[in-house]
Amino acid sequence: MVFPLKKKLDNLKLGTIVFTIDGDNIYNGCGLGLKKCNEKMPCSVHNQFKIIRGELKKMLENTTLKSLAVDYEKGLTYLRR
Repeated sequence: MVFPLKKKLDNLKLGTIVFTIDGDNIYNGCGLGLKKCNEKMPCSVHNQFKIIRGELKKMLENTTLKSLAVDYEKGLTYLRR
């Protein structure tokens, strides 16, 4: 599947791609998949998973597609082994 890129790779963040495909569920879902997990009724991993979700969001919002391409071209990262 091919997606046309209207933004330059320099500015296109992974978070934008994830949000376009999946919405913001990745940042809001329960670590155990429970529908009623929230701040008032947390599951057993809620507080730990909240930290992980926050770090994931930060990483996706700060990583550009260009940075991934540059690291790949330099041989610093791989898509297949």
